[in-house]
Amino acid sequence: MVPYVRIRWLPRNWLWRPGSSGYLLHMTRAATTALMFAIAATPALGQYTLIGLEPLPDDARSFAVGIDDQGRIVGTSRNADGRRMAVVWPAAGEPPIALGLLNGGIESEGVAIVDGVAIGIGSRPCGQRGAFSWSSTTGLQAFGPTECTPMEVVDLNASGDALLLVGIRRLPAVWPIDGGDPSSLETWGEPASVFEIDPDGRVCGSSAFHPDDPGVARAIQWNVDGSTRLLDRLEVGSDRADVANARNGRGLIVGQSGLAGVTRATVWDGVAAPIDAGAALGMDVSSAFNSVNESSQAVGGSSLGPIVWDADNGARVLSQLAGGSADSWELLSALEINESGVVVGEGIEPGGDL
Repeated sequence: MVPYVRIRWLPRNWLWRPGSSGYLLHMTRAATTALMFAIAATPALGQYTLIGLEPLPDDARSFAVGIDDQGRIVGTSRNADGRRMAVVWPAAGEPPIALGLLNGGIESEGVAIVDGVAIGIGSRPCGQRGAFSWSSTTGLQAFGPTECTPMEVVDLNASGDALLLVGIRRLPAVWPIDGGDPSSLETWGEPASVFEIDPDGRVCGSSAFHPDDPGVARAIQWNVDGSTRLLDRLEVGSDRADVANARNGRGLIVGQSGLAGVTRATVWDGVAAPIDAGAALGMDVSSAFNSVNESSQAVGGSSLGPIVWDADNGARVLSQLAGGSADSWELLSALEINESGVVVGEGIEPGGDL
């Protein structure tokens, strides 16, 4: 499995979380719950065990997609009929809190969480989905376009700016959840793929329409002043897409580069040439990074399973760091990492199905 985008809607999830006397890999008992895990820079082999994130009472499955620096997890609980409800787990091992529905809606999904503020998307009577924010003090509040227009909710930063895709053409926009004026990104009259907005308002993504190199999707950083940064390529002349998926406050950008026959996890530090981080996994292994924290630890997925990277240790396969504790699980991808090294990801439980 090779992610082209940072996946938000998943069948099984897990999280790795550091413990006081070692680093623990948490998983669940049933085939219908989300999972969590945590990593260290150099964890010893076999120091991981499993704990789970239960769905809402009477629901069948849970999906975890994001985590904030305080350890709150956002995602979705789904019943046996497939009906979805956005949830937040206040901490690992605690029951989820249902975030509610938009006025007249019948289901909702959690997307991202920062400092206890979650955002998500929910159904509306008009037939199109709408954006919402939630916190334990304000409850669920709608934001975004009021007209019945297609939209997707992508990400949230610590400044309260949400990243949306709006309209039939899915054009990216930065939309303050407090009701401030939204702004559109320059995409040269065409749709673009966007995946994360950092605390200063910079956006990471990809476009095949940048005027400096149109025709092939290139990794791009959109800046607050309206300028853009076209990221260097691992393979000049490649006809495969490059994607910037995430950026930390130090300017480190992670994502993927398209090479001949494979997709390679890539790090851009803004100084040197891009780092072919995925090469350490094998030249024929496809890989991509989905998230990076302020300690410059990156996580993602590969054809070998979920991976973690840092400058000292390079790219490693997480299942190989878990000893025998994950032998009966199929771990697929790591989605997001917080400042404590806790990571949300996806996997298939023993005997479970996607």
